Amino acid sequence: MKLGYSMLLGELVPADQAKRTDPVGFQIVCPCCKDPVFKVEREQVEKPIDFFSHYAGKEGVDECELRVAGISSQQREQANAVSRGQTLKMFLSVFRDTMMLHFRDDESTSADEMRYRNALAFAKMLKIRFEKDDWLDDEGLEDELDRALVPADVHRAREETGLDISYRRRLVRDILNHLRAPHAEKNRQFVAEFATRLIFRSEWKYEEMDLDNDDWKPIVDVMRSDDVEAFLEWFDVYSSKQSRKDDQVLAISNRAARTLLLAMAQIPVVRMLANHRAGRHPLHGITELDPLHLTPEAASEVFDEPGAPGL
Repeated sequence: MKLGYSMLLGELVPADQAKRTDPVGFQIVCPCCKDPVFKVEREQVEKPIDFFSHYAGKEGVDECELRVAGISSQQREQANAVSRGQTLKMFLSVFRDTMMLHFRDDESTSADEMRYRNALAFAKMLKIRFEKDDWLDDEGLEDELDRALVPADVHRAREETGLDISYRRRLVRDILNHLRAPHAEKNRQFVAEFATRLIFRSEWKYEEMDLDNDDWKPIVDVMRSDDVEAFLEWFDVYSSKQSRKDDQVLAISNRAARTLLLAMAQIPVVRMLANHRAGRHPLHGITELDPLHLTPEAASEVFDEPGAPGL
């Protein structure tokens, strides 16, 4: 059969998108009789053939094969859309607690940084830009995800966490779509403050970001104060187009966006789903996000960069 049903993901999974070990890890069964299946790969001259198969001795296999083959692509998409909605609801119920796992080992004072007026002002700026589709907007989201995930070793992540990066990207998109809804005000505020904390944590300076550093203090220092005039002077991008402050706002906002997207991609999906399906709290026994280790090439370039994936 070309389709299997993942009891963990709650979705119909094409055989050619599954690995040999996936039927066990993702609890893949026959969509018809719900019996366990295994993955078969047959090498052909032109193109390999991938399919799921019942174990020997199963009665009514022919009937199952016909019924599974009768599931149209439209029916599959509809069923998976319903499942995605239910899964997303579960993730959103613990979204903030899950994301805060990012700071579980943070011994710095970044947990207290949001007490500063300028930090709150910067977070408010990000929130407003997001609401105006000027930050993490649909049009540029795929490119931002590409940039955010460039240093991550996606093959190693697939082996260690059992989840392909494409599913993680899809979940990130689903969460961002939720954040645009009118009722998601609290989560939008949380994400804006979370991204601001990421900037504090990494302590990026202008010189490290190729920004004009002539007469400007690093934005981290500006935000780490209650001197509102200093922040407004730096942020006054619309009335002073001749300066490069507008470039600086965009550069720092984009860096915050990419680090945020990477953290969202690290949500421990498989472990949370397993808890949920077993009737436990989604974060039961989970104390960290999934590691998305650096590729060897990226590690050699940014090994000591704060906030790097897997560090």
